[in-house]
Amino acid sequence: MSEQRIPPGQEGVSKGADGSFHLVRLRANVEAAARKLCDAGDQSQFSSAIARFLSRRLAWIFAALGRYFGALDAYLGAAESSVQASLALLRQRATERERDAEMVRRRLDELEKGFQRSAADARERSARVDALRSRLEEIQSACEGLREQTNQADERRRQALAEWSEGVNRRYEALSAGIAELSQELRRVVLAVAQFEEQGAGERRERENLAEQVRRAISDLQSRVEAFQSEIRSHHAPIALSPGLDRLYRDFQDTFRGSKDEIKSRLKVYLPELTGCGAGGSLGPVLDVACGRGEWLELLFEHGLRGEGVGSNPSMVEMCLACGLTVHQQDGVDFLEAQPEGSWGAVTVFHLVEHLTFDRRIRLLSAAFRSLASGGLLILETPNPENLLVAAHNFYMDPTHERPIPPRSLEFFVQARGFVDVRIVRLHPYPDSYRLPDEISPVAERLYALLFGPQDYAILANKP
Repeated sequence: MSEQRIPPGQEGVSKGADGSFHLVRLRANVEAAARKLCDAGDQSQFSSAIARFLSRRLAWIFAALGRYFGALDAYLGAAESSVQASLALLRQRATERERDAEMVRRRLDELEKGFQRSAADARERSARVDALRSRLEEIQSACEGLREQTNQADERRRQALAEWSEGVNRRYEALSAGIAELSQELRRVVLAVAQFEEQGAGERRERENLAEQVRRAISDLQSRVEAFQSEIRSHHAPIALSPGLDRLYRDFQDTFRGSKDEIKSRLKVYLPELTGCGAGGSLGPVLDVACGRGEWLELLFEHGLRGEGVGSNPSMVEMCLACGLTVHQQDGVDFLEAQPEGSWGAVTVFHLVEHLTFDRRIRLLSAAFRSLASGGLLILETPNPENLLVAAHNFYMDPTHERPIPPRSLEFFVQARGFVDVRIVRLHPYPDSYRLPDEISPVAERLYALLFGPQDYAILANKP
């Protein structure tokens, strides 16, 4: 029996079926059956034809199967590649998810640690708040004690001030009674003088004697006033208010100085002086030293003039700031000494110099001269001791007054510091209802000037 060869084209089937176990077994079985058929001994032409036919059909079948399984292998290969790629992508995503999960775990750990730290910080802050609350309660308790001590000190100061005022009032009443007696005596004398003046020259000597009596009475009155003034000075030294009495002193000013409208009405007399030299405008702003309740600054603002103030009383400074005024809380002399040279158009000082010692008064004048612009205006206002009632009584109503200053004395020191065009302006006399009858004019005018003349005076001066 001759060897059976694999028909052409079956190599592809065999090659393509290497991966298919069932195809290999089928082919082996068919080949074995063909060999048996050829070995049967019947080598007839018919059998050979059948064998060849079968071989050709098998070759075609195996070729088709080879193509099919080749395509199947290609499909399976592509599917396997796709599956491998999908698996790789899944593994990559799984790795990424693991990394994300690890990051989440780390973040959760950090958050947990941060929460623990925050909780610890919160506990620490709570402990600190408790400690601060305890400290605050201690401070409040201490403040209550200080407030009680301050109230007691205020009460003692009020009592002392009331006793002092009562003593001054008693002395004033005694002096007033003496003045009233002398006034009645003077009235009788001057009436007698007036009567004698009508009797002619023959009675001149008697009139001169009466005039001498009047002069002696006036001299006696002046001596008694000066003695009373010396007594007050010797028994009542100037009182320096402690910081705790700032509000009390403000109430004192409200009671005895007059209302804000009254003060503004008195101060209007100075407005033409400012506008005349350009102060508050082109020359520079006005500085009000010891600005008090701010009446002068309000008046400047109402008339379109620029001004600032300085004061040492916190209660009054607070009042000024509440009114929208520009005010500095500092000692007036110290503040003025710190100002640049030539920086102010005017320096106004109302009722401060009588509170100052002599050396501080000179410092004030020197600092005002230096800080004023050329042509700038200085205004000083103070009680007028030429008025005996002011010098002996009214001046000492304020327990912080140092001593009254005669007009000529203050004028001299203003000139000595370099100011020019220095002039004295006497202000605020008593009402006409205090005047004595006109028919006794020569003596009455003198007496009126001594008792009821100007209660204040001002020094006005300019920097060259």
